[in-house]
Amino acid sequence: MMLKYASILAGSLLLAALPLSADVKITATNTGQGLGAMINGETVTWVKGPRMRIDRSGMPEGRTTTIMDAAARLMTTINHDKRAAEITDMATIGAQIEKSVAASDVKAQITPNGSSKPILGKSCAGYDLLLTVPMTIGNQPNMAMTVSMTGHVWIAKGAPGTADYEAFWKAAAQGGLFFGNPQQMKVMPAQSKGLTEMYKAMASLGGLAYATDLEMKFQGNEMMAGMMGRMGFTMNSVATAVSTDPIPDTEFTVPAGYKTSNK
Repeated sequence: MMLKYASILAGSLLLAALPLSADVKITATNTGQGLGAMINGETVTWVKGPRMRIDRSGMPEGRTTTIMDAAARLMTTINHDKRAAEITDMATIGAQIEKSVAASDVKAQITPNGSSKPILGKSCAGYDLLLTVPMTIGNQPNMAMTVSMTGHVWIAKGAPGTADYEAFWKAAAQGGLFFGNPQQMKVMPAQSKGLTEMYKAMASLGGLAYATDLEMKFQGNEMMAGMMGRMGFTMNSVATAVSTDPIPDTEFTVPAGYKTSNK
C-alpha cells in the first residue's frame, strides 16, 4: 500500500507545476525499493481539464490505473489484471480527513536548492521537498509515529504544459478533495492531507517537473522504532517523454467489460 502511495505521489509530482495551455501526457520510468519489494516500471500521467489519470506498471499489485475527477469528486482505481474497478466518493473521505487532521499536524515544504540538471533537452531547476505527517496505528497512543518524505524535484521552467492542470487543482481545492490510495486515506488521513498540501505547493512553481527522487522514513518511540525503523523506501522517477496532443475523453473511463463497484 505504501509503495502505491509513493507511486501516486511521484506520478502526480511530475505534473504538479504546469502553467501553459494544452492537454498533457507524461511518460516516466520509476525505480525504487523498500517494504520488501522492488519497483522497476513505468508511469504514464494524463491531465485533461479537471481529470487526471495515472497508469502504473512494474508495481507489486500489477498493472493499475487511477482516475481522479475533481469536478465529479470521484476517484476510480482500476486493476487491469483483475479487470475490476472501484469508484470512491472523494467528497465523503475529504470531509472525514478535515475533521480528523488539523492543518498544524502537517508540514509540507518545497524550496529551491540552486542545483540544475539537463532532462529531455531542458535545464531543470532543483528543489528540495519535505513532507512530515503524524501516524497512529489502531488509534493507540503508544503506536504513534512520524512519517517523513524527503527528496528533490527538478522543474523545467516554461516547459510546454497546460492550464488544464491549473483547472484540475482549482476544482480540487474548491471541492475540498484529498488524494492518495482510498484505503490508505481512511486509516492514515494525515498522509493524504500532507500529500494534497504538497501538490498545491508544487502547482505554484511555474514549470513542469521532469524528475523526482523521494525517500520515506518512519520514526517513533522505542517500540515503534524497532517495528518500523527498517520499513522506509525510496522512489525515483524520470520523465522520458512529454506530449501535449489532445487526449480523448475515453481515456478517463473504465474499459468495457470490467466489473465496477462503488466504495
